[in-house]
Amino acid sequence: MDRAEEPALGLPPGVLALDRLSTNARPETFTRPVRALGYRLVPDYDQDQRGIQSRKPYRGAVMIDGMLACPFIPPALANATHRLDDKTARSPDEITATRINNRKPYFLHLKQGPDAGGAIRLASPATGTAPTVNCPRRPAAHSPPRTLDLTDPRQRSTHPAARPTVTAPPPPPGPRTDICHKQSITVRPGTGAKGFNKRAIALDWPIQ
Repeated sequence: MDRAEEPALGLPPGVLALDRLSTNARPETFTRPVRALGYRLVPDYDQDQRGIQSRKPYRGAVMIDGMLACPFIPPALANATHRLDDKTARSPDEITATRINNRKPYFLHLKQGPDAGGAIRLASPATGTAPTVNCPRRPAAHSPPRTLDLTDPRQRSTHPAARPTVTAPPPPPGPRTDICHKQSITVRPGTGAKGFNKRAIALDWPIQ
């Protein structure tokens, strides 16, 4: 598939659902060229692919179920889907469902993209105009006191006190990881190979 075929098909790039055969295809023959065309992939993971999907962080961020997250996401949330069988993953119990929902604030925010090559820019969830976590490594800018209308759910939910606070150890000597230091990181189509799931960026993150 290449861009020259798109006008004939009449189908602009969008969300592409995959079966497990496609999810497990060699990245260089399927996922990388498809992402480069601008498609957002929705993989179907095997039991042993769920949860944390890479022991090596990507520029400081950890990959969980195809999404890049804050490296200090609580372990109970990061491992909420670890080795879940298909039945439980699709119809989780109340505790598992709560843990899955509670990890959403820790996922990186989409800052820009995808561009013509399929690359996107992601930012720490503790930065930007609408941060979703508080982090000591990313202190919020001081702002003048304001009156909070406690009867307004939106005002309550966006107040810093309503956000989860990351427990981050003091940074070690030397250069800090990119996600804890830079304004954003660039994620190119090959990143994460089989694991990187753009569905999260398109639907779950305030693409965010």
